[in-house]
Amino acid sequence: MGIHPSAARHAQLRLALALREFAQDDMGEPMPPVAEALVEAGAGDYPLLVDHAHESGFSLCLGEPPMTTAQLLVRRGLVAALTLVGDRQRWLLPTPMDPMGAWLAAAELHGMVVVEILPPGTWPVYGRGCSERERVRRFNARLRLATENAAVLHGAATLVGDT
Repeated sequence: MGIHPSAARHAQLRLALALREFAQDDMGEPMPPVAEALVEAGAGDYPLLVDHAHESGFSLCLGEPPMTTAQLLVRRGLVAALTLVGDRQRWLLPTPMDPMGAWLAAAELHGMVVVEILPPGTWPVYGRGCSERERVRRFNARLRLATENAAVLHGAATLVGDT
């Protein structure tokens, strides 16, 4: 940690962990999946989260994600926080999330996680009885729309902690 103390923010963050799979590389070889973390802040926290993401090196979700100073923190095997601005701003998850083993393996293999910052309202509201398949379909449709509207930031973050 640098000379600036970390400022921990308890915010209403939503987090989804996903694996992005690619069929093959340019040479026709199978590629290992990439770990992703999709983060959405509430409307009140979103402007500050975007400022912190920009200061950390995030850019619009076009092309390859840039390397950033961001870190995704794992404590006791659970994803607990997103650290931005050179470890000076820590965004704590309301409830730490248990990542699947394949997600952790992909993050460790690549030495990073692709983090996407989503605008408020990307997460759909699900009614009772909504199937998992329908939830994924709705979420992906809203994510695609947010990306097409240039409202999603992305960057590569280091995974740190007791993985």
